[in-house]
Amino acid sequence: MKDRYPWLSMQRICEQYGRSRQGYYQCQRRLSSIEKEEAEILHHTRAFKKLLPKSGGRKLRFHLQEKGLRIGRDRLFEVLRAHGLLVRRRRKYARGTDSKHWLRVYPATFSIRSSRMIKNQMKKKKRISFPAMNIADAPRVEMTA
Repeated sequence: MKDRYPWLSMQRICEQYGRSRQGYYQCQRRLSSIEKEEAEILHHTRAFKKLLPKSGGRKLRFHLQEKGLRIGRDRLFEVLRAHGLLVRRRRKYARGTDSKHWLRVYPATFSIRSSRMIKNQMKKKKRISFPAMNIADAPRVEMTA
């Protein structure tokens, strides 16, 4: 604060912001102790992540408690997020087919006629038989770029 306003006294600056000098210095002391604690947590976290890079918050928090550092779960995740040390979450769904791939696309050998035939045979509870198909007889599909 004094760096920005060198011509003003700390008393005058604190009065402008509605704070006491004591409150200002306590805040400075608290911020510096938080920064030191955060630096120590990051040091231990990076060392632990070298050994187990995919370990998550629970194991890491337990490890930090063994080292004598007390930190809450939410605060730990805030610190990890701020420094890009969170483990990336796995995708919770299956990725579908890429229908815009560069490979040749062959025509469907299973026609609508075949599906109707199967439904009819299922209704009659007959044994399902597929008509013989030859790939050479199928129409050729050319890919265009």
